Amino acid sequence: MTHRTLIRSVIALLALAQTFLGQQQLVPKDQLDNQTVLLTPAKTHNHATDDQIDGSMHPELIPNIAAYRLFFLAVGLTANPSAGEKTMQSAQLQQLGFEGKDSEGFTRVLQTFRAKYNDLVNTYNAKVPAQATGFAPDVDSFLSERDALVQNTLDELKVELSPAAFNRLGAYVNVEKTRMKISTGNQRSSTNK
Repeated sequence: MTHRTLIRSVIALLALAQTFLGQQQLVPKDQLDNQTVLLTPAKTHNHATDDQIDGSMHPELIPNIAAYRLFFLAVGLTANPSAGEKTMQSAQLQQLGFEGKDSEGFTRVLQTFRAKYNDLVNTYNAKVPAQATGFAPDVDSFLSERDALVQNTLDELKVELSPAAFNRLGAYVNVEKTRMKISTGNQRSSTNK
């Protein structure tokens, strides 16, 4: 398997996960039966729905903010990455043609993105038990904060990367949209930001 095929597979899996998670509902912790995540399926669907955008058919309908988020999650490393994760990220950086300062800056910004994204999700999920008392977490605020985090990360990358590297990143993510599927149920807006 080539590095390009591996990268595409990872992005496709993340897009599939995003699609699946778009069909999820939050469940209080005490109802999870020792599961490690706070999201459990509301229903299992084995077919495409009208509230899904298939990038292979309409990549232009995938919002840039969603495409970058999926890409950043696929490429960004956690705080303590395994050797395999580091190798995969290195292959992805080579695919983008990033070297030296571009590679270092990209890695640093995405590690910060991943940490902030995880904090944002954990904070939101911590509010889930409050649903049992009648308090519903504010999904719109979460989605606004999530999109703002992606935009801020893009702004940081524009400063950290050379103009040529930043342009290659944009072109690469646009091509990868053809391998993405997203649920429109969890999108704040359908506009390409």
